[in-house]
Amino acid sequence: TLFRSLTPAEHGWWLSESDGHEGWNSKTKINWRDQRGELRSQPLNEFLQQSRVFVTSDTSFSSRPDSDWKVSTVMALTSANELFVLDIWGGKTNQPRLVQETFRLADLWHASAIYPEVVSASIDYYHELDGLSRQRATEMTGTQWIPAVVPLTIPKNLSKTNRIESLTTRFRHKLLKLPLHRRYDAHWAQLFDQIEGFNPEANNGGLEHDDHIDTVSMSLIVLKGKPARPFIHVEEQLDPLEQLRLGHTRDRHGDLLLPKLDFSSLPVDTVLGLIDTPTTGPSRESAV
Repeated sequence: TLFRSLTPAEHGWWLSESDGHEGWNSKTKINWRDQRGELRSQPLNEFLQQSRVFVTSDTSFSSRPDSDWKVSTVMALTSANELFVLDIWGGKTNQPRLVQETFRLADLWHASAIYPEVVSASIDYYHELDGLSRQRATEMTGTQWIPAVVPLTIPKNLSKTNRIESLTTRFRHKLLKLPLHRRYDAHWAQLFDQIEGFNPEANNGGLEHDDHIDTVSMSLIVLKGKPARPFIHVEEQLDPLEQLRLGHTRDRHGDLLLPKLDFSSLPVDTVLGLIDTPTTGPSRESAV
Protein backbone atom coordinates (compact mmCIF):
# COMPACT_ATOMS: atom_id res chain seq x y z
CA THR A 1 0.00 0.00 0.00
CA LEU A 2 1.15 3.55 -0.71
CA PHE A 3 -0.04 4.82 2.67
CA ARG A 4 2.30 3.71 5.42
CA SER A 5 0.92 2.19 8.61
CA LEU A 6 -1.51 4.41 10.45
CA THR A 7 -0.54 5.17 14.04
CA PRO A 8 -2.47 7.15 16.69
CA ALA A 9 0.56 9.33 17.39
CA GLU A 10 0.96 10.45 13.78
CA HIS A 11 -2.44 10.07 12.15
CA GLY A 12 -5.04 9.78 14.90
CA TRP A 13 -7.49 11.88 16.86
CA TRP A 14 -9.57 10.66 19.78
CA LEU A 15 -12.08 11.94 22.32
CA SER A 16 -11.97 12.10 26.12
CA GLU A 17 -13.95 13.58 29.01
CA SER A 18 -17.24 13.08 27.17
CA ASP A 19 -20.11 15.38 28.09
CA GLY A 20 -22.68 13.20 26.30
CA HIS A 21 -23.10 15.59 23.37
CA GLU A 22 -21.93 15.39 19.77
CA GLY A 23 -20.67 17.88 17.25
CA TRP A 24 -20.60 21.65 17.52
CA ASN A 25 -22.29 21.99 20.93
CA SER A 26 -20.07 19.42 22.66
CA LYS A 27 -17.38 20.27 25.21
CA THR A 28 -15.94 16.77 24.98
CA LYS A 29 -12.16 16.98 24.51
CA ILE A 30 -10.68 16.22 21.11
CA ASN A 31 -7.08 15.04 21.35
CA TRP A 32 -4.24 14.60 18.88
CA ARG A 33 -0.47 14.96 18.50
CA ASP A 34 0.88 17.75 16.34
CA GLN A 35 3.76 17.54 13.86
CA ARG A 36 6.29 17.82 16.69
CA GLY A 37 4.62 14.97 18.56
CA GLU A 38 3.24 17.21 21.30
CA LEU A 39 -0.14 16.25 22.73
CA ARG A 40 -2.90 18.73 21.94
CA SER A 41 -6.31 18.79 23.59
CA GLN A 42 -9.23 21.15 23.17
CA PRO A 43 -12.99 21.23 23.85
CA LEU A 44 -14.70 20.13 20.65
CA ASN A 45 -16.87 23.25 20.35
CA GLU A 46 -13.80 25.52 20.59
CA PHE A 47 -11.91 23.35 18.10
CA LEU A 48 -14.74 23.68 15.58
CA GLN A 49 -15.09 27.43 16.06
CA GLN A 50 -11.39 27.89 15.31
CA SER A 51 -11.32 25.58 12.28
CA ARG A 52 -12.75 25.64 8.80
CA VAL A 53 -15.42 22.91 8.76
CA PHE A 54 -16.87 21.65 5.47
CA VAL A 55 -18.60 18.66 3.88
CA THR A 56 -17.62 16.97 0.63
CA SER A 57 -20.17 14.76 -1.11
CA ASP A 58 -20.33 12.38 -4.03
CA THR A 59 -23.39 10.68 -5.47
CA SER A 60 -23.68 7.63 -7.74
CA PHE A 61 -25.66 6.76 -10.85
CA SER A 62 -28.03 4.28 -9.18
CA SER A 63 -29.06 2.75 -5.85
CA ARG A 64 -28.63 -0.90 -6.86
CA PRO A 65 -26.61 -3.22 -4.59
CA ASP A 66 -23.83 -3.35 -7.21
CA SER A 67 -23.66 0.42 -7.66
CA ASP A 68 -21.05 2.80 -6.28
CA TRP A 69 -21.56 4.29 -2.84
CA LYS A 70 -23.12 7.66 -2.16
CA VAL A 71 -20.85 9.32 0.41
CA SER A 72 -20.62 12.54 2.42
CA THR A 73 -17.65 13.37 4.65
CA VAL A 74 -17.07 16.09 7.24
CA MET A 75 -13.58 17.58 7.54
CA ALA A 76 -12.00 20.40 9.52
CA LEU A 77 -8.87 22.36 8.63
CA THR A 78 -6.97 23.90 11.55
CA SER A 79 -4.77 26.99 11.52
CA ALA A 80 -1.78 24.59 11.65
CA ASN A 81 -2.89 23.09 8.30
CA GLU A 82 -3.97 19.82 9.95
CA LEU A 83 -6.90 18.17 8.17
CA PHE A 84 -9.23 16.22 10.48
CA VAL A 85 -11.73 13.72 9.05
CA LEU A 86 -14.51 14.12 11.62
CA ASP A 87 -17.47 12.17 10.30
CA ILE A 88 -18.57 10.11 7.31
CA TRP A 89 -21.73 8.54 5.95
CA GLY A 90 -22.11 6.23 2.97
CA GLY A 91 -24.87 4.14 1.48
CA LYS A 92 -26.08 2.41 -1.66
CA THR A 93 -29.38 4.18 -1.52
CA ASN A 94 -31.50 6.79 -3.25
CA GLN A 95 -30.64 10.44 -3.70
CA PRO A 96 -33.19 11.83 -1.19
CA ARG A 97 -31.49 9.80 1.55
CA LEU A 98 -28.09 11.21 0.56
CA VAL A 99 -29.50 14.75 0.68
CA GLN A 100 -30.96 14.09 4.13
CA GLU A 101 -27.73 12.63 5.51
CA THR A 102 -25.59 15.41 4.02
CA PHE A 103 -27.63 18.15 5.68
CA ARG A 104 -27.69 16.14 8.92
CA LEU A 105 -23.88 16.01 8.98
CA ALA A 106 -23.60 19.71 8.14
CA ASP A 107 -26.02 20.54 10.96
CA LEU A 108 -24.28 18.31 13.51
CA TRP A 109 -20.86 19.88 12.90
CA HIS A 110 -22.01 23.36 11.76
CA ALA A 111 -20.16 23.06 8.46
CA SER A 112 -19.75 26.35 6.64
CA ALA A 113 -20.35 24.77 3.23
CA ILE A 114 -21.23 21.58 1.38
CA TYR A 115 -19.10 20.76 -1.68
CA PRO A 116 -20.80 18.22 -3.98
CA GLU A 117 -18.75 16.97 -6.91
CA VAL A 118 -20.47 18.24 -10.04
CA VAL A 119 -20.39 16.28 -13.28
CA SER A 120 -23.12 15.94 -15.89
CA ALA A 121 -24.56 12.87 -14.16
CA SER A 122 -24.71 14.54 -10.73
CA ILE A 123 -25.97 18.00 -11.64
CA ASP A 124 -29.46 17.20 -10.29
CA TYR A 125 -27.97 16.37 -6.90
CA TYR A 126 -26.15 19.71 -6.78
CA HIS A 127 -29.29 21.63 -7.78
CA GLU A 128 -31.34 19.89 -5.08
CA LEU A 129 -28.80 20.75 -2.37
CA ASP A 130 -28.41 24.30 -3.64
CA GLY A 131 -32.16 24.87 -3.84
CA LEU A 132 -32.72 23.75 -0.25
CA SER A 133 -29.82 25.92 0.93
CA ARG A 134 -31.03 29.05 -0.88
CA GLN A 135 -34.59 28.57 0.43
CA ARG A 136 -33.23 27.92 3.94
CA ALA A 137 -35.66 25.00 3.93
CA THR A 138 -35.14 23.85 7.51
CA GLU A 139 -38.44 21.96 7.60
CA MET A 140 -37.55 19.99 4.47
CA THR A 141 -34.01 19.19 5.62
CA GLY A 142 -35.04 18.52 9.22
CA THR A 143 -32.13 20.65 10.44
CA GLN A 144 -31.60 24.09 11.95
CA TRP A 145 -28.20 24.88 10.42
CA ILE A 146 -28.22 25.47 6.66
CA PRO A 147 -24.78 25.91 5.05
CA ALA A 148 -23.86 27.29 1.66
CA VAL A 149 -23.60 24.82 -1.23
CA VAL A 150 -20.58 25.23 -3.51
CA PRO A 151 -20.18 23.16 -6.69
CA LEU A 152 -16.93 21.20 -6.76
CA THR A 153 -15.51 20.79 -10.26
CA ILE A 154 -12.58 18.42 -10.62
CA PRO A 155 -9.97 19.42 -13.25
CA LYS A 156 -10.19 17.09 -16.24
CA ASN A 157 -6.46 16.38 -16.15
CA LEU A 158 -6.59 15.22 -12.52
CA SER A 159 -7.56 11.55 -12.30
CA LYS A 160 -9.20 10.12 -9.22
CA THR A 161 -6.16 7.90 -8.60
CA ASN A 162 -3.79 10.87 -8.79
CA ARG A 163 -6.03 12.87 -6.49
CA ILE A 164 -6.05 10.10 -3.88
CA GLU A 165 -2.30 9.61 -4.26
CA SER A 166 -1.79 13.31 -3.45
CA LEU A 167 -3.10 12.66 0.06
CA THR A 168 0.17 10.89 0.87
CA THR A 169 1.83 14.28 1.39
CA ARG A 170 -0.46 14.90 4.35
CA PHE A 171 0.11 11.38 5.65
CA ARG A 172 3.87 11.79 5.43
CA HIS A 173 3.87 15.13 7.26
CA LYS A 174 1.34 14.05 9.93
CA LEU A 175 -1.22 16.54 8.67
CA LEU A 176 -4.13 14.14 8.13
CA LYS A 177 -5.91 13.02 11.29
CA LEU A 178 -8.40 10.13 11.44
CA PRO A 179 -10.42 8.48 14.24
CA LEU A 180 -8.44 5.24 14.27
CA HIS A 181 -10.50 4.01 17.22
CA ARG A 182 -13.48 3.79 14.82
CA ARG A 183 -11.67 1.52 12.35
CA TYR A 184 -14.42 -1.12 12.34
CA ASP A 185 -17.48 1.11 12.86
CA ALA A 186 -20.18 1.48 10.22
CA HIS A 187 -19.18 3.83 7.38
CA TRP A 188 -15.62 4.16 8.73
CA ALA A 189 -14.70 0.56 7.91
CA GLN A 190 -15.07 1.21 4.17
CA LEU A 191 -12.83 4.29 4.37
CA PHE A 192 -10.05 2.49 6.23
CA ASP A 193 -10.28 -0.52 3.91
CA GLN A 194 -9.79 1.80 0.93
CA ILE A 195 -6.87 3.60 2.58
CA GLU A 196 -5.13 0.30 3.30
CA GLY A 197 -5.89 -1.20 -0.11
CA PHE A 198 -4.97 1.76 -2.32
CA ASN A 199 -2.19 1.12 -4.86
CA PRO A 200 -1.60 3.89 -7.43
CA GLU A 201 0.18 1.50 -9.81
CA ALA A 202 -2.84 -0.80 -10.08
CA ASN A 203 -5.91 -0.30 -12.22
CA ASN A 204 -8.38 2.05 -10.45
CA GLY A 205 -5.93 2.27 -7.57
CA GLY A 206 -6.43 -1.42 -6.86
CA LEU A 207 -9.84 -0.71 -5.35
CA GLU A 208 -13.23 -2.13 -6.27
CA HIS A 209 -14.81 0.93 -4.67
CA ASP A 210 -13.01 4.19 -3.86
CA ASP A 211 -15.98 6.43 -3.03
CA HIS A 212 -15.14 7.00 0.67
CA ILE A 213 -11.47 7.88 0.22
CA ASP A 214 -12.40 9.94 -2.84
CA THR A 215 -14.49 12.32 -0.72
CA VAL A 216 -11.43 12.86 1.50
CA SER A 217 -9.28 13.54 -1.58
CA MET A 218 -11.79 16.21 -2.67
CA SER A 219 -10.36 18.34 0.14
CA LEU A 220 -7.38 19.01 -2.13
CA ILE A 221 -9.66 20.91 -4.51
CA VAL A 222 -11.66 22.61 -1.76
CA LEU A 223 -8.53 23.89 -0.02
CA LYS A 224 -6.43 24.65 -3.09
CA GLY A 225 -4.93 28.09 -2.68
CA LYS A 226 -6.87 28.73 0.52
CA PRO A 227 -4.95 29.84 3.63
CA ALA A 228 -5.26 27.69 6.74
CA ARG A 229 -7.10 30.09 9.03
CA PRO A 230 -10.09 30.10 11.36
CA PHE A 231 -13.18 30.30 9.17
CA ILE A 232 -16.12 32.67 9.70
CA HIS A 233 -19.36 30.77 9.22
CA VAL A 234 -21.69 32.09 6.52
CA GLU A 235 -24.40 32.64 9.13
CA GLU A 236 -22.12 34.85 11.21
CA GLN A 237 -21.37 37.11 8.27
CA LEU A 238 -24.92 38.41 8.75
CA ASP A 239 -25.55 41.20 11.25
CA PRO A 240 -27.70 40.43 14.35
CA LEU A 241 -30.84 41.89 12.77
CA GLU A 242 -30.52 39.67 9.68
CA GLN A 243 -29.93 36.62 11.89
CA LEU A 244 -33.05 37.43 13.93
CA ARG A 245 -35.06 37.79 10.73
CA LEU A 246 -33.94 34.27 9.80
CA GLY A 247 -35.44 33.04 13.07
CA HIS A 248 -32.29 32.72 15.20
CA THR A 249 -32.32 34.01 18.79
CA ARG A 250 -28.72 33.26 19.70
CA ASP A 251 -25.44 33.22 17.83
CA ARG A 252 -23.42 30.00 17.51
CA HIS A 253 -21.62 30.82 20.78
CA GLY A 254 -24.96 30.78 22.63
CA ASP A 255 -25.12 34.56 23.19
CA LEU A 256 -28.47 36.33 22.78
CA LEU A 257 -28.78 38.44 19.63
CA LEU A 258 -31.30 40.96 21.01
CA PRO A 259 -28.83 42.87 23.25
CA LYS A 260 -26.72 43.53 20.15
CA LEU A 261 -29.52 45.58 18.53
CA ASP A 262 -29.95 49.36 18.75
CA PHE A 263 -33.74 49.50 19.10
CA SER A 264 -33.77 53.32 19.00
CA SER A 265 -32.80 53.14 15.33
CA LEU A 266 -35.30 50.43 14.31
CA PRO A 267 -38.69 51.21 12.76
CA VAL A 268 -41.72 49.96 14.71
CA ASP A 269 -42.78 47.59 11.91
CA THR A 270 -39.32 45.95 12.02
CA VAL A 271 -39.66 45.27 15.74
CA LEU A 272 -43.18 43.89 15.25
CA GLY A 273 -41.88 41.68 12.44
CA LEU A 274 -39.25 40.21 14.75
CA ILE A 275 -41.94 39.31 17.27
CA ASP A 276 -43.76 37.27 14.63
CA THR A 277 -40.62 35.56 13.27
CA PRO A 278 -40.56 31.77 13.97
CA THR A 279 -37.35 30.74 15.67
CA THR A 280 -34.88 28.19 14.30
CA GLY A 281 -31.97 28.64 16.68
CA PRO A 282 -30.86 26.46 19.63
CA SER A 283 -33.92 27.45 21.64
CA ARG A 284 -37.50 27.89 20.50
CA GLU A 285 -38.07 31.08 22.50
CA SER A 286 -39.77 34.12 21.00
CA ALA A 287 -37.38 36.37 19.09
CA VAL A 288 -38.42 39.36 21.24
